[in-house]
Amino acid sequence: GFDNVNGNLNWHQNIYFTSNSCWLFIPTDSNLRGKRVTPSIQPETVSITLDYGMTAVHHELDLVNLNGAGTLWVSSPISSGGAQAILTDLQNPKPGVDSKVTARIYGHSLSENSNPNHEIAIYYGSLNGTVIGDTVKWSSSSKRDITDNSPNIALNDGSNVFYIRNHSTDGNSSPYLDYFELHYGRELSFSESYEFISPISGQDIRFSFSGQKSQSDYLWDVTDLKNPELIQFTESGFADVSVSTNSSNHFVFFNMNNLSEINEIMLKESQSFLSLRQTGIQMEYIMVGPEQFREEASELVQLRSPAVYASLEKIYDEFSAGNKDPMAIRSFVQWTQENWTDPIPNFLMILGDGGYDYRNITGQSTIIVPTVQTTSYATDDKLASIHGNIPELAIGRFPARNETEVVNFVEKIMAMEINPEFGPWRQRITLMADDGARPEPTSGSIETGKSHTRYSEILAELIPSFISVEKLYLLEYPEVSDASSYGVVKPDATEDIFNKLNKGTAIISYIGHGSPDQLAQEKLLSLDRGDINQMNTGGKMPLWIVGTCSFGHFDDPLTESFAEELIREPMDAASMVISTSRKISVSGNSRYTRQLFETIFENDQVTDSPAGIVLQIVKDGASEGQYFHLFGDPAMLIPIPNKTITISDVSPDTLETLGIATFNGTQTEIPGFGNGYISLIDADRNVTREYQINSETHSLSYTLPGAILFRGQFSFSGENFSGDIRIPQDISYSTDPARLMIYVHDNEKEAIGVMGEIQLTGG
Repeated sequence: GFDNVNGNLNWHQNIYFTSNSCWLFIPTDSNLRGKRVTPSIQPETVSITLDYGMTAVHHELDLVNLNGAGTLWVSSPISSGGAQAILTDLQNPKPGVDSKVTARIYGHSLSENSNPNHEIAIYYGSLNGTVIGDTVKWSSSSKRDITDNSPNIALNDGSNVFYIRNHSTDGNSSPYLDYFELHYGRELSFSESYEFISPISGQDIRFSFSGQKSQSDYLWDVTDLKNPELIQFTESGFADVSVSTNSSNHFVFFNMNNLSEINEIMLKESQSFLSLRQTGIQMEYIMVGPEQFREEASELVQLRSPAVYASLEKIYDEFSAGNKDPMAIRSFVQWTQENWTDPIPNFLMILGDGGYDYRNITGQSTIIVPTVQTTSYATDDKLASIHGNIPELAIGRFPARNETEVVNFVEKIMAMEINPEFGPWRQRITLMADDGARPEPTSGSIETGKSHTRYSEILAELIPSFISVEKLYLLEYPEVSDASSYGVVKPDATEDIFNKLNKGTAIISYIGHGSPDQLAQEKLLSLDRGDINQMNTGGKMPLWIVGTCSFGHFDDPLTESFAEELIREPMDAASMVISTSRKISVSGNSRYTRQLFETIFENDQVTDSPAGIVLQIVKDGASEGQYFHLFGDPAMLIPIPNKTITISDVSPDTLETLGIATFNGTQTEIPGFGNGYISLIDADRNVTREYQINSETHSLSYTLPGAILFRGQFSFSGENFSGDIRIPQDISYSTDPARLMIYVHDNEKEAIGVMGEIQLTGG
């Protein structure tokens, strides 16, 4: 509806729900009376008599979300050479009073590869009637407003028609109408209900109403909505009011017999508003989800104790009067930070799928726990950003659609944290990078194409030496012609991903081009191809850090994103996914992925902070930082040991082919019997690769991991451990020093270590 803002009627659209609920408190003491509308103080004299007020009509039909995101919805397109009619039914327009017309249009093209010219004009009465305002011309998808503060038209009492015409001759021009608004003077009468504001301010006014007043007619001054006042009519049908000097007063006229009826009323005898809105609660972990998921999530809530399952229904009841307003979640989170007992919650686990279609305009909305939509993107950060734009809790979301998916998710968490599958896979990171051969230079510069590999090399330098790094750079794999994928795919690279995942890797990172359903133009991974079905990680479920565009676009009601499907896969594919909900710039992508690795491996160690805290640390309040979401439990640890052990010596200190060497070391993490894995890894090798773009040769240099020269197992008991290494003869190796990596564990603990500068020589 319209709000009176400094004497102007401003339209306010509820973007979250289409029906409103409120709580009506019934006192147990029958002597207590509810709030009453008090009569206004009438002026002793009036300076002017008016028989009209200013009112407005607003036409806005929300049908299409042009961005597939955000809060902008528009109506129907206006094709090239076409028109859209706006029919308005006006009651008693006052002749001689200036009206005002405003229309907002958003540019749009029928072709993604075209930027057509738009030319929009408004006419009154007919397709060639009176011109309203100026014709607007532009060639982008941005908005344009057409405004006429004093159109030369005589409004009809009843039907009035306006035409919005697209005079563009470009066949791809297809702009959309956002809204049409008409402000006009309305003659006051004792008729149906309506609102108006005073045409002037700072005077004592007598409003004159035509017609016959009935006993059920009322006039309220609602300028102060919390304290409305009853305007009493004189016997002659006049209403005398004092209008403030700073603004126009806002009035509503209505007939008591024509008020809207309450369609549904429910008595809640045991309703509590203080289950969450308390001051004595002390919890570290909050899970927000619908009541229907409570039982399935109970095991995870118990694991994260002290934790609370805050049902969405209870949050709505206590913080938004029962309305499905996502800001109720934020208000609840703010309450926990300001009123719960220290230590206040650090983690916010959102259990339920989100979406941009709050009002189910598409008819396909499946929102369970809403996110916050900005103009063009979704972010959960704003649900926990109380003082500024940086979230004050670590946030994770599992986009559950039903109880079965919740059960599967909880099973993943319990397996990873209560009964983890130990092994050297937890000492391994896989770095993937797009090549620079395509789609550059069509979609970016040659340097942009090279940056994917270069930024992955920067990540490699941040990883401590006691962690094994495997690289899957697309430039290393042969091309195969495929007309369905811009002519080229790289199936060997895809197969290599499956092999690395199935072998096990603690973190798998990707930098390059992508979309909600695909990595790289060459279809390195494709959701539509069913690639998730080829993943068989078992309990070796990695953390995915995917630096690309929209891989985690979780709020589209019409499709599912790759990140969502990865985390939903039962006991497979991923333990957590960190990725973006929207398209991101090359610089933003590299900056945030780098900062994630810097935080995980700060001071050349593995962090003991959960993944949600890691992501929270890199948040800086910028919009591109808000794109990054954690799909998973924010309290889950990175699946890499953060305890280290020492290899004290290798004897002899120079290893020969076919020779046997002995390693010795100490550890204090495992008190009794344990198992160990040892790997001798050759030095990294420098390579330079050449590739063709538009018949021009380009090159890119980087390093590739050295070969594994030896892999073995051993057992130990106590602080000291030892074992043997043997170098096979039929293998080539670098003249640079190798390194010896070690991983040990028992049934509960694990640790890792490395010894570098190991010299190799021929036997």
